[in-house]
Amino acid sequence: MKEGPGMRKVVPLLIVASLVAAAVILKLSFRNKRRTRGKHIETLYTVEGLDSAGRFGRPARPASINDEGFVAGARIDTGKGFIWSPAGTEFLGSLPGIYFSPTQINNKGEIVGDYELKKRSRAFYWRSGKMTDLGNQWRSASGINDSGQIVGYDKDDDNALLWVSGKTTNIGKEMGWQRSHFSDINNKGQIVGSYHNGTVAHAVLYSAGSYIDLGDLPGGDDFSSAYAINDLGQVVGKSDVAGGSHAFLWEDGKLTDLGVLPGKGCMNLSKAHDINNSGQVIGYSYFDDGSHPFIWDKTNGMRNLNDLIDPDSGWGLGAVYSINNKGQIAGVGWGPRGPQGFVLNPLPKNENPGTTESGDANNK
Repeated sequence: MKEGPGMRKVVPLLIVASLVAAAVILKLSFRNKRRTRGKHIETLYTVEGLDSAGRFGRPARPASINDEGFVAGARIDTGKGFIWSPAGTEFLGSLPGIYFSPTQINNKGEIVGDYELKKRSRAFYWRSGKMTDLGNQWRSASGINDSGQIVGYDKDDDNALLWVSGKTTNIGKEMGWQRSHFSDINNKGQIVGSYHNGTVAHAVLYSAGSYIDLGDLPGGDDFSSAYAINDLGQVVGKSDVAGGSHAFLWEDGKLTDLGVLPGKGCMNLSKAHDINNSGQVIGYSYFDDGSHPFIWDKTNGMRNLNDLIDPDSGWGLGAVYSINNKGQIAGVGWGPRGPQGFVLNPLPKNENPGTTESGDANNK
């Protein structure tokens, strides 16, 4: 749900397409499981399944994990939104409409996302069991910080929107951008996304009425997009490069190419989805057999997360979407019982590895 600068027009079935794409990633990750075994480096994470689906088509697709370990996501088959914790699953109360797809949860347990009503995408805000439509102006809500400020974009002109205390401001129109899209907002109120003016479609950092064009990586086609920002102001996303697109990290005015995972079948495509306050970046790199999830940091560079779990866990990890400040990671893959959402829990040193199933997000 955090794609592009408005260059790609959103169609009524956007949310359905998102859920179907997650299902495809899950299916391809079965081959990833076979392919990555035997490359084990060290066990740094346990894998916790979010559901116990025994057949394809019923997995939970997590979108975001907060610092308490609560996960917001959607059931791929029914389009039901949920909030998950190891203690259990709560399905979100819904408005009239279909295909409810949460995009982010903050540390207060407030959730934003999208749903479809009369073949049009709309945005919602969920808090304490109550779901509220953000209004006719909204097409997508993609980020919420701990102050309850919400970002996304509008339904007509692809303009970036900011919601504060019940009031929506069209930032894209105020800035004079032709098209724009906000993806994330940190606890300082800094916002990232992308904007389009003429032939340039670049990642952007907006704050208090001004913005910084983050540029693009060398060799590209003047296209980049930012997906996440941490509280230190570090930004991640993807940018065109010669012959593909690469994940990037932006900080202190500098754009760094994070590259791609090495290996046979690499397609020279990668995407950084999220970054925590420790500077750990997660995303995925594309191969001819599907996506392979990575974690990147300044010490170790880019590593395949499949190489950092117990090789006997029975898991093949397909894609990751969110990392919290404790280093927990939410994503989708193929588990012992089939396609599933998961949480990766960092292992303390000298602890025995393992895998668990809990909090079934699939039984309702």
